[in-house]
Amino acid sequence: MIKLSKLCGVALTVLVLVLVLALVKKRRADTEKFTIKPRKGCPGCSTCVRVKSNKIIPKIRRSVVEKFETASTGGEIPMVCHRIVGKKISDHIKPNLKSFAINYPNIEQKIHYNSGEDYMRKHAPPLLLKAWLAIRAEYYAARSDLARYFILYNEGGLYLDDKSNFTENLKSYIDNHNGIRFHAWRWDHALWAEYLENPKGEICNWGMISAPKHSIPKEMILNVCMNAYNDPGNEGGKFAVLRTTGPLLWSRVIQDREGDPDILIQTESTCPAVYTIFNHAQTHENIRKVYYGDFTTPVFNFRLLPNKNALEKEITMM
Repeated sequence: MIKLSKLCGVALTVLVLVLVLALVKKRRADTEKFTIKPRKGCPGCSTCVRVKSNKIIPKIRRSVVEKFETASTGGEIPMVCHRIVGKKISDHIKPNLKSFAINYPNIEQKIHYNSGEDYMRKHAPPLLLKAWLAIRAEYYAARSDLARYFILYNEGGLYLDDKSNFTENLKSYIDNHNGIRFHAWRWDHALWAEYLENPKGEICNWGMISAPKHSIPKEMILNVCMNAYNDPGNEGGKFAVLRTTGPLLWSRVIQDREGDPDILIQTESTCPAVYTIFNHAQTHENIRKVYYGDFTTPVFNFRLLPNKNALEKEITMM
């Protein structure tokens, strides 16, 4: 009887060890699954080579931001181009902004400083501002992400990164796509198709056009804020930003809405948007003295986030 008990104990121990090893193996496989790959034609940077994460793809929230009717998708798109910069405009960027102003004098170019902080403090509702401030300051790209969504929702217009460009008159472009209230574009080749579970791949967030009060930016604001409570980007670095505030979450929000009649998603080569003015030897990562992709701290400081239910209510009431 004693021998039988010992045998049962040994068998149970072996079974537990097998299960533990299986879980470790699965976790390792999940961790190895997604790897950042440089975009075709991109010189690549150190963070694009082997950055991995085993984070679960965030669930898109539409419980309070359902598919809006056409009447709720905003008014006319204003002739304005929004740009977000740091404390000052970089000398490398100034020529791009100046040439845009010269080429398109009828388009107002609004420059938002400090990763959008000045605008958020002036215009964002109080709890959304707290959520924005909960993004650690070193993650200027993540702060810029959330700021651009709010700016576009609040005012509408064209948004472009400071390094990006638009090669057609905005009014002509909008007039040629009558009835479209939201424009975005993908890379010519599919990036992150497996991660996004979409063969078309990533939808860029370095440039976009929206009518004011359109539901897409609002839905994105909601998802960025609500996901932060469960997944604040603990692994840090570039991939954490891509999936918590950047184009990976952006893509997942938009791709389910692609069939909406007032939304147009083109590819980079079929629209007048240009990703970067920099050449291969002059990437925006190398120009910045401090690059957010090098950090290992979480993107969000969880302790600074406001009450979740109150924040959700505030966003839905905007």
